[in-house]
Amino acid sequence: MQWTWLDMVIRSAVILAAAELLRRVPRRSAPSYRHRIVLAAFGLLLLWPVFSALLPEIRVPLWPHLDTHDHVTVQQTILSVDSGRELMTAVNWSLVVWLAGVFLAFGPVIIGYVNLLRVSRQAVPLSDPSWNRVLEEISCQLKLRTKPELLVLNSPVMPLTFGLRRCRILLPVSCLDWSPLRQRAVLLHELAHIRRKDIGTQLFANVITSLWWFQPLCWTSRRNLRQESERACDAVVLASGIKPSDYAAELLDVAHRFSRDRSWSSAAIAMARRGELEGRLCAILDPAPGDATRRFSFAAISLLTLLAVTASAINIFPEQQNDLSGGLPMKRTLLAGLLASAGLSAATIGGSVFDPSGAVIPNAKALLLNPDTAAKQETQTGSDGKFVFQSLPAGSYILRIEKPGFAALFREFNVQQDSNIERGLTLNIGSIKEHVSI
Repeated sequence: MQWTWLDMVIRSAVILAAAELLRRVPRRSAPSYRHRIVLAAFGLLLLWPVFSALLPEIRVPLWPHLDTHDHVTVQQTILSVDSGRELMTAVNWSLVVWLAGVFLAFGPVIIGYVNLLRVSRQAVPLSDPSWNRVLEEISCQLKLRTKPELLVLNSPVMPLTFGLRRCRILLPVSCLDWSPLRQRAVLLHELAHIRRKDIGTQLFANVITSLWWFQPLCWTSRRNLRQESERACDAVVLASGIKPSDYAAELLDVAHRFSRDRSWSSAAIAMARRGELEGRLCAILDPAPGDATRRFSFAAISLLTLLAVTASAINIFPEQQNDLSGGLPMKRTLLAGLLASAGLSAATIGGSVFDPSGAVIPNAKALLLNPDTAAKQETQTGSDGKFVFQSLPAGSYILRIEKPGFAALFREFNVQQDSNIERGLTLNIGSIKEHVSI
């Protein structure tokens, strides 16, 4: 399984590194273009397992195999009652580690939403006429279908936007004393986030980063996505006619005057982050042309998609075919999961259990293990000695039949989609416990 982790890190790194290169080229690209490139990389990371499972393998050896000696490997598997019991209780530790990482990575997002919900209940709607008038004007200017709700919190909170279905903007109570310039600048910036759907985009990036927590470049790309969304909203503010120097001064003052609570930083979009101010201020005072690179977006995303497809299918270690080819456990598992989720796999494994005399054996325990996923199913034979496991994904399975007074029986099956396997199985009398050392 170590190769699988390393392989996923390398292939995903190719996608993210290419996205970062396209983000930086051309040098004077608009922030909306750069944002689309990074977002496309996250989308391709989501689709990568599909590409890897469905695409045929392309073998491209980086160097010739120079070993002229022939090697023959002989493997012998001995299953006894005790070893079979250990096999059936095996744990897929790679899956456990991955799920633990996903929980730890996505935990702060969940905590952020809980804290933000608690704080929003303490806030009150803003009923100031001047704020509502500016909100109505900018909402019409940006062609928003629904106006967000303005909330005021009795604390020096950083202006922020939150909410997926019902967008809201949280402001500090001191906003009642703000100048018209600051009112307009803050609302333009926050409403631009709503028009661009940056709240959903940030949540999507958080989910993908949690799934790919073991890829360091994914965390860097998430930070870049957030930065590009902020700069794209800054560009909307400047396009409205506000002078860059005035907006930079307002942004700097807001960042230093109000605190940013990290307890909900993953669940909301704050107007300013002190660690990112320098780059934003430089971009505000020296903005990039808005339309110069827009025509490159489609070509760049298409190139990135082609690279992702290639990285998913190519194999630079063809000499390891027996371990790393289409029979790779993770690839088989992904394909089986896709078929099962789409309702395209309805394989069954069943049969009848008899004693040596040919009489049926009721109430015998039947256990089915998928060694690739460590998934287990259990059932019992009926009064007619029959059992069945239905709606199975394609893959390899190990069947164990046991009944007190009889020797346990093992069978291995290779199941294709829509396979229907029916077997007659005979249990021998007596209990077998044998340990063999070779």
